[in-house]
Amino acid sequence: MFSAMKSTPITPNDVNSYMGKPSADEIKEITDLLFGNGQFHTVYGKLLEMLKSNRWNITNMVQHLLPIVLKQKLSITNKHYLIEKLSEIEYRVRNSRDSEIQLAFLVSCFMMIRKTK
Repeated sequence: MFSAMKSTPITPNDVNSYMGKPSADEIKEITDLLFGNGQFHTVYGKLLEMLKSNRWNITNMVQHLLPIVLKQKLSITNKHYLIEKLSEIEYRVRNSRDSEIQLAFLVSCFMMIRKTK
């Protein structure tokens, strides 16, 4: 029966999607939202929609954001602040804290650095 079925190649995006890891396009979208000028509710709403549709999980997103934060043209103080907060979020999620609350915290951290640019 299996050999009679048409099969399509499995792509890296298929694997990432299955495992809850954001694709390169989603990472860019997430980064643009977090470093952009959107309002809190807009950014949070879009990221929450992505989270709820199982396109990624917050732990993998935090792991992908760390190198992006390090490459951004931010002050050392802002980089330190974001790295510290990303670490807190990852710790909280791994210890069974609510992902939606941690997502709101993540968005608010990126909003805070906008004020100090």
